[in-house]
Amino acid sequence: MQYGQVIGPIWFKKKVLNESKHFVDVSPPKNVSSNIAQNLMSSVKTLYVSSLLNDGKTVDYASLSKSSEFEEFKAQTTQLNDVKLDEMTETERKAFFINVYNALTIHGILSLGCGDSLFERLQFYAKVSYSIDKFVFNLNEIENGVLRENRRSPTPFTKIPFSADDPRLKFTSKCDPRIHFALNCGAKSCPPIRFYDPEKIEQQLDLATKAFVNGLELSENGKSLRLSKIFYWYRNDFGSNDREILEWIEPFVTAPEKKEAVKNQLKGKDVKCSYAPYD
Repeated sequence: MQYGQVIGPIWFKKKVLNESKHFVDVSPPKNVSSNIAQNLMSSVKTLYVSSLLNDGKTVDYASLSKSSEFEEFKAQTTQLNDVKLDEMTETERKAFFINVYNALTIHGILSLGCGDSLFERLQFYAKVSYSIDKFVFNLNEIENGVLRENRRSPTPFTKIPFSADDPRLKFTSKCDPRIHFALNCGAKSCPPIRFYDPEKIEQQLDLATKAFVNGLELSENGKSLRLSKIFYWYRNDFGSNDREILEWIEPFVTAPEKKEAVKNQLKGKDVKCSYAPYD
């Protein structure tokens, strides 16, 4: 499909950022998909390091978009057309699409900008796309279609990404809530970007989840954990109610005072979660 849904009846034409004049019809060498993803993430890391401001955290996107490193990165993304998705295992596809999502986010911000309003960001996720194995995927379709097992976006009045006759439906992975702590949407509150290796992805996703969860703040009285809005927006991925969400989080909490706070919350009869602002 060449259009991506923003919200309700509003759709935008996809902007494919890695269009190539040629396609490879022969099977690529073994592990080429992982190698392509690793090269992309290596380039993303180089992009970030080369354009960090003096505070060591803020990225100078204006300079980055004009850099030679970005030109090299863009050239590498055309290799995604050579990937053979149906020759990958589900685990390989999960790692691959996490890496590709993070690369596409950076590519989209540098090429098109993202905007500050909610509508502009929703438009960004619907429009920014890559051609992969002759299929076109936007950010929404990668996250909610492939990685969340074809579930609706938290955005109201949206459809499931892939219809029953969509050929991309066969590439979906079983929904793993830990992917939310691996995907970077470009916001300051998002998890950091790193390369996910299909052979180590279970350990890497556990580490990413622990790092994210243990970075959450305690409430003012120190008796409860203030959750990221990720747990609110995607609450059905973690549990059917606040108690189940906290029960999902609890094994990943290692900081003593935060572990104690979660245990105390779960002892209560009526469990209610509070959420921190998302920047």
